[in-house]
Amino acid sequence: ATAHGAPMNPGSRTFLCYEDGLSSTGEIVPKNPACAAAEAQSGTTPFYNWFAVLRSDGAGRTAGFVPDGSLCSGGNTAFSGFDLPRSDWPVTHLTSGATYAVRYNAWAAHPGTFTMYVTKAGYDPTKPLTWAEMESTPFATADHPPETGPVGTLDGHYDWTAQLPSGKTGPAVIYTV
Repeated sequence: ATAHGAPMNPGSRTFLCYEDGLSSTGEIVPKNPACAAAEAQSGTTPFYNWFAVLRSDGAGRTAGFVPDGSLCSGGNTAFSGFDLPRSDWPVTHLTSGATYAVRYNAWAAHPGTFTMYVTKAGYDPTKPLTWAEMESTPFATADHPPETGPVGTLDGHYDWTAQLPSGKTGPAVIYTV
């Protein structure tokens, strides 16, 4: 990634764990076991910076740049707790083949092209996520989708519609570049 922002719907691990742990006082206290494990490994800073999983030196590079087992952190060691192989991460339930309204946070406005990939059939969330487990062809692309709301807030986002891949069952990871 070359911009600040993260998928809000379907939610990224960082965003869903931020929502899971945010208390009424603004303190992060994860309730979900996977989010708590991420906090134990990486501390709470990644929860407050849920929109900052990026490598400013990425320039759109993915496989071969972001190491296997580090896809969810984008190779950013500050977010390494989100790479933990677990089956209990908070998720967004999706319907295979459905048309889906995607919302991607625009914490810092960086319009461009968003490309979405998904894991292959048989993905096992209890093993480290590798590039070999990702479909090589994106299932959706959004070129400069409309931006709504003030940047730097939860209300600033890009919206587009994606056709989810058909024939998918079980757990899967959507990876957005």
